[in-house]
Amino acid sequence: MNQTSPPTVILGGGFVGLFTALHLSQQNYPHPIILIEGRDRFTFKPLLYELITDELHAEQVCPRYTDLLADSNVSFVQDTVKAIDLHQHCVILESGKDYNYGNLVIALGSQTSYFNIPGAAENTLPLPLQMMRSRSKFACKIVYKLPCKPEIPKNASIFLL
Repeated sequence: MNQTSPPTVILGGGFVGLFTALHLSQQNYPHPIILIEGRDRFTFKPLLYELITDELHAEQVCPRYTDLLADSNVSFVQDTVKAIDLHQHCVILESGKDYNYGNLVIALGSQTSYFNIPGAAENTLPLPLQMMRSRSKFACKIVYKLPCKPEIPKNASIFLL
């Protein structure tokens, strides 16, 4: 990548990555901004319930990054990070492309924690993952129609988080 000013590369298009990119763009940031994310859509997780209950459409809850960034000077790259060379200031992607950077923002998200609760990891799925696996709102509704008062074994440990 041959530019007069090295870009700021943002890895991850979740809340932190996307809003950092948009904020820099709105502030007339003097360097190019590149957002790298493996998915083509942003998932606004607080609205997933409204999607499942048909209060909102999928496009409202999971808009395309290209639509969200259309009126900005942020370049969107859909790819996965393979490596970061901190000494050479370079991000290498799975596709084989690489991007040199002046500033690097690593906003790759979080992982679900099960707090060492026996069986939790094997018997549950985080909501967004379940939605992706089910591939339809109808299937999601079936999965999440749980009884109001589930049966809890008497010997079960319950943690309030």
